[in-house]
Parts: sequence; structure tokens; C-alpha cells
Amino acid sequence: MRTIDYSAALESMYLDMMEEMYKHLSANSFTWPTDIPFDEKEKADLLVEMIDYFEEKEEFEKCEELTKMKNL
Repeated sequence: MRTIDYSAALESMYLDMMEEMYKHLSANSFTWPTDIPFDEKEKADLLVEMIDYFEEKEEFEKCEELTKMKNL
């Protein structure tokens, strides 16, 4: 039986999600839009994960905006 490795596809989806979520938040002046049904812990966790992601990419301006949002 052939084994399929989905790790590359999952990695690509993860990267796309981070970029799209950043665009979504920036389009809403870095406030949580009502169409994101996360509780406060999920929002905080997502912000930490996004900050880590953009730090690795050395996109520090995005990190700064997300950190401001996290500290509100």
C-alpha cells in the first residue's frame, strides 16, 4: 500500500492561514471581527502563534501590530 505524505500540503495550508488571518485582522483595524467565533483564550493563543510565525519570517512590523492587539 502506498503511503501519502500530506505534511507539505498541511504546511502550505498553515502558512496561507497565517497570512489570510493577518489580512483579515488588518482590514478590521486590528480588532476581532464578529465572523471569527473564537473565545478569548483561542484569540490569545492564535495571536501568540501568529507573532511567532511572523518573527520567524522576520516580518517585525506585523509582529508589532499583533503584539499591540494582544496587549489590549
